[in-house]
Amino acid sequence: MNQVKLKCNGREYAYWSKVTITSGLNELSRSFTLEVTYILPEQNTLKDLFKPNDRVQIFIDDDLIISGYIDKTPISYNANSINVQIIGRSKTEDLVDCNPWPEGDPIQFDQGWVLSPTPNDFIVYEPNAVTTRSKHQDKLGTALATLVGAYGIKLKAYNDPEIIKKLDEVKNINIKAESTLYDIIASVVIGDDLLITDDENGDLLVLKKGKQKCFDSVTLGINILSGKADFDATKIFQTYSCSGHKKGDDNTSGKQLQTNGKAVDTEVNRRRYKYLNSVSENSNCLQTAEGERNYQRAQYDKVTYTVYGWRQSNGDLWKINYLVKVTDKILGFSQKEMLIQKVVFELDNTNGMITTLELIPPEGVKIESKSGSQKNTKSSSTSVSQVNSLNLNKNRF
Repeated sequence: MNQVKLKCNGREYAYWSKVTITSGLNELSRSFTLEVTYILPEQNTLKDLFKPNDRVQIFIDDDLIISGYIDKTPISYNANSINVQIIGRSKTEDLVDCNPWPEGDPIQFDQGWVLSPTPNDFIVYEPNAVTTRSKHQDKLGTALATLVGAYGIKLKAYNDPEIIKKLDEVKNINIKAESTLYDIIASVVIGDDLLITDDENGDLLVLKKGKQKCFDSVTLGINILSGKADFDATKIFQTYSCSGHKKGDDNTSGKQLQTNGKAVDTEVNRRRYKYLNSVSENSNCLQTAEGERNYQRAQYDKVTYTVYGWRQSNGDLWKINYLVKVTDKILGFSQKEMLIQKVVFELDNTNGMITTLELIPPEGVKIESKSGSQKNTKSSSTSVSQVNSLNLNKNRF
């Protein structure tokens, strides 16, 4: 039960000495690190089995968790032993790191992946036949599906009227070659209660926050091993002000195109002012200001819990974007509904198998392209690994 399996180059490896697998609503690409230590000279070829850019899939038992690529294979060693890590991210890492593919190449999807079925409440958008990034009229969903399809990634959207309406809008698409795909997508999708993240197949999801609920609650004294809340108010302000410019036409110009919005955090009892400059055409400055206020307040209220095991009592793995009820007498929570913003599965010799859940009030979710990009260029997670076919250290889980 809860065996982590890595499939790479047609072979399957398991029984890792350490495991960390991370997914988060503020991180477009899931990440993993797999680690193994063995005694020399038993094996000195482990590093040759795994290479950066190798395609990998990670499973917990039969549940697919990540489809992606190896980024790094760092090694540390001494005269007696060697430690090898396998570090990588979901396929969507290419949306974080890369620019739009040049025009004119055919869109093709690799058929070699093991695929988890797409839920019935999601729609898969069809891309154009060839890559494109020039200015032309296209439905937003088709344009985005084409951009991500160039990297073998599918666009899926939660079947919600608001999401469908947004992705069916016909827009003039003019993509800057120097922009990352993440920044392009975030600028036209995030907001209006919409989020982007990845799934276990490495595809891009457009979804609404908190549409599903966990089977289990988390309760201090029952399944909470430890809790932590920083209550950091350094990014909390009393007033958030945003200004921007609407797209002009023949009848409007200058000051007529200026837009402004202001939001106040009534819990702040002294003057603290934050100015937000909106660079997006047709931006809703009031919504931007209110969104920043809600986000920062939610991050202030963020709570991190460690629970034992990776699964709930019904067998489901803990997952991001699920609502969970929390009872914690230290913080005064009694069945308070919180949103899972981040999930980290860990396994090591010290703590065994644990899950870290990062929870926030549901009203404060958003994804920031800069912080998301920075987080995903680093695989900060910690590890998974031993190999069935190798004679490695037998002290395994």
